Amino acid sequence: MARRVRYQVFKFLVAAISLAIGYHGVKLIRDERAHPAPGTLVNVDDHRLHLFCEGDGEPAVVLDAGAGAWSIGMRRIQRALRDSIRVCAYDRAGLGWSDASRSGFDVQTSAGDLHRLVEAAPIARPFILVGESLGANIAQVYASDRPEELAGLVLIDPGTPDDMLEDFHHPDSVAEAMTTCGAKCGVAAAAAAIGLTRVASHWAGTKWLTQEENAIYKAGISRPRTTRAIIGSLVFLPKSGVQVRRATNFGDLPVTVLFSEKTRKPEGKETVDDVRAWHALKLRQMSQLLEGSTAARGPIVVPGATHTSILFDSAAVRIVAAEILRLARKR
Repeated sequence: MARRVRYQVFKFLVAAISLAIGYHGVKLIRDERAHPAPGTLVNVDDHRLHLFCEGDGEPAVVLDAGAGAWSIGMRRIQRALRDSIRVCAYDRAGLGWSDASRSGFDVQTSAGDLHRLVEAAPIARPFILVGESLGANIAQVYASDRPEELAGLVLIDPGTPDDMLEDFHHPDSVAEAMTTCGAKCGVAAAAAAIGLTRVASHWAGTKWLTQEENAIYKAGISRPRTTRAIIGSLVFLPKSGVQVRRATNFGDLPVTVLFSEKTRKPEGKETVDDVRAWHALKLRQMSQLLEGSTAARGPIVVPGATHTSILFDSAAVRIVAAEILRLARKR
């Protein structure tokens, strides 16, 4: 009797999962039709990366979003620049409209992807590279490895190696040996495949996005490759942290750091004073980072901005755009 009950429960679960996968698959197809890529898909090794460019003028500007985000998160900055200069936003592998990649999720790999994208796409070099959060770390590594390809570097709220390695208590060699995301990415992809991330996406989005942009964001978050890419970037944070810690030499490349005044709120038992002390430490670390360039500027604190609003609030976007154009006009 018990065996029969277990068998019936098993059949029910298999049927429910099959239906969930089928339903989610149909929704994914509808999402693709409802929200086609605004730009073009460029072949980069074993996958394609989405690139969306607007405007004219040189040097071009390339925008790279933060962890778990893609080109839609840089829309406000792109719109603020497109009437003055050529500006391109792209999606890292697995995010937005870009294909998944078989490679790792560390910042060095992403910087290599961007290099190959620029080579394959109609983006003249040198160009100005602008990154936010994890995108700023990728930009930092790109600039350290290939300064001759850039006309300027703008880092918005870049992560620091201390934060990226906060929960990692092993030698650098252990982090550098990471090659796979392992079971965590597999579980994440499986959860996404049966539609769990689609359910979770009901609460996704932000007040800063329009209704249409929120719909695009929810559709993007629901894709299994997106979930895998997000979890992968978190799993590979220690390896990325080691890479960022070594990316400190920019020569005479003009480098600007912009930092939000209200980056984060107190967490756990932290007080407001604790966060102020943390913010002051981050600004000192930003200043140390800028010592790697003989043409440094900043850190420029953006008044009233948070880690999110610095990309969307009109006043913050004007400050960011003005700094990018300042670098462009120096050429």
